[in-house]
Amino acid sequence: MDFQEVPIFFLAVGLVIIVLLVLVIVFLYRNKNKLHRKLEMQEIGMKKIQENLQTLLDGTTAEIKEREFELLNRLISALEYRDIETANHITRMANYSRLIAKYLFPVDSPMASLIFLAAALHDIGKIGISDKILSKPEKLDEEEFNQMKRHTLIGYDILKDSSSEVIQIAAVIALTHHERYDGSGYPRGLKGDEIPIAGRIIAVADYFDALMSKRVYKDAWSVEKVLEALKECSGTIFDPVCLEAFFKSLDEVLKIKDKFPDMRKSIDRDIEIEDELANNEIILTEKLNRKINPHTKD
Repeated sequence: MDFQEVPIFFLAVGLVIIVLLVLVIVFLYRNKNKLHRKLEMQEIGMKKIQENLQTLLDGTTAEIKEREFELLNRLISALEYRDIETANHITRMANYSRLIAKYLFPVDSPMASLIFLAAALHDIGKIGISDKILSKPEKLDEEEFNQMKRHTLIGYDILKDSSSEVIQIAAVIALTHHERYDGSGYPRGLKGDEIPIAGRIIAVADYFDALMSKRVYKDAWSVEKVLEALKECSGTIFDPVCLEAFFKSLDEVLKIKDKFPDMRKSIDRDIEIEDELANNEIILTEKLNRKINPHTKD
């Protein structure tokens, strides 16, 4: 090769290399754009899938809430069928329980709504107790009282192991609403914070309404007499913190008492339950047991 031809050779080789590099760059750039467009299409597709899944989830959640509403109404109807006085007792004490819970849980907690919905089933175990005992006008003897106490266990057996958060809390309430803060209650003799907070709340609401109402075995007490009895039982029958929350809600409590008098079947309970299911998230953000039975100070 002539020395004069060397620069021309290297120039030609350089041009070829540059052309090849340009071709490679163009090829890579075009493939990069194709990959980018492909990724964009995949992202759009994933967003559509997520939107479809969310739509499906929303529909499923609505269906679950509707089924919970139907289940609650059917169970409540079973209770009302046994005892016409039960209807407004349920409505009143469920509302009282919600007022207490609102003082004990954060504003954004669903527990007040959950307890309101679950409270209606606190005495469902009485379905398994004979009418002879339930309607007896005299004081129950020891054997009859032992039979009556079984309604807590029967109620728990009916409601336990449900996947519904409302029914899970209702099972806890059914089992523990006759426990006493000093440990003298039943069926387990739990004491203080051993009693789930839902059971402690219902105990106050149920006791107040029971004393305020006329029954086959007793006359209704005056408001003043009932409130005095509640105060005397602070720390023995009732959790003082739950009782304090009750008294803070007293004005609203008395309005509810007047709104739902005895011996008139309530037509508002269904609407109230439906509103709770429609307007509140019935989903617990922490483990259910932690929320059902938190430390009172939380």
